[in-house]
Amino acid sequence: MSDVQFNENQDLYQFRSRSILGSAQTPKLASLLIRTGIVKNERAAGRLLIVIMIVSFALSFYFFVSTASV
Repeated sequence: MSDVQFNENQDLYQFRSRSILGSAQTPKLASLLIRTGIVKNERAAGRLLIVIMIVSFALSFYFFVSTASV
């Protein structure tokens, strides 16, 4: 266990799948949000994408329930 090393220089707000694979590239959708000026950094892009996902699930659940009762 003495050969365990920690990378403390790693940015905490990168998408984990990219940092585990070794390439610290920002995903395309997050970089599009940053480039257009909707968000300022990768952390805010991740949060916005999560909010969009939750709203989409809520709307689809609402429409599914409303059409099932007809």
